Amino acid sequence: MGGGLGGLLACAGLSRAAEELVYPLDVVVDREGAIVVADRQLPGVLRLANGELQTLAVGSRRFREPLNAVWCVALDHAGRVLVGDSATRGVYRITAPGQFEKINTDYIGLPIRMAVDSQGRIYVSDLETQRIWRMPPEGGACEEFAIVAGVRGLAVDRQDRLWTVRANPPQLVRYQADGSREILLDAGPFDFPHQIALDPAGETAYVSDGGAHRCLWRVAAGTAPEKWRPGDPLVNPTGLAWQANELLIVDPRAGGILRAPPEGPLTWLIRSRGVPAEKP
Repeated sequence: MGGGLGGLLACAGLSRAAEELVYPLDVVVDREGAIVVADRQLPGVLRLANGELQTLAVGSRRFREPLNAVWCVALDHAGRVLVGDSATRGVYRITAPGQFEKINTDYIGLPIRMAVDSQGRIYVSDLETQRIWRMPPEGGACEEFAIVAGVRGLAVDRQDRLWTVRANPPQLVRYQADGSREILLDAGPFDFPHQIALDPAGETAYVSDGGAHRCLWRVAAGTAPEKWRPGDPLVNPTGLAWQANELLIVDPRAGGILRAPPEGPLTWLIRSRGVPAEKP
């Protein structure tokens, strides 16, 4: 299968029985409130709505073919699903169930996370080239937004500022749209941060840490980071997304997606490989 800009790609194997999580890495909630999941070992993208898990896109089992190595998902300015794939060095847009197109015309090595601002501009954190790239809403040529190693988490706030998180100092940095930056946390406590999510008000940051801490951090303005959800059942929390007032947490090693309400314990939303969700 080829995959140039504007070239629709039929999703081979879509009709097979693939409606189960295998190794989820990232999550986003679409405009209808459904949960969209990037699954690295499916490989492909799944959508959970009304308790039913359906396949949006199944990638090739062959290396260097589309969606063989999916890492992240996001929504573009029109609510369409974007998928980062390192197998073909790029970002895809799902145009319909089972169909997707590659939208970047420049090289993106390992797109680990994505975020989209209010203008529709797409930010991509690339672990291979050690860059944050920015693309126009419909894709095309990539602009070098920042040269920075190891940025894994991205989030955009209401002022279109890009928040980034990484393991090495400075750990938490906020960028203006013009590329100027503000260090919010230099040598912080994060061991192996994966993703950052901002609360609906945009005032508090939550960071998933899959290292020795095995937790979620909460970072409110002007305060030190606190362990908000430490330990079990978290093993290696990665992707984060808000669904109403609950924070969804992807944990591939624990085996599924958990819900974090404002108060109280974590509960399972869905388990990997078809294991039913547990009751609270």
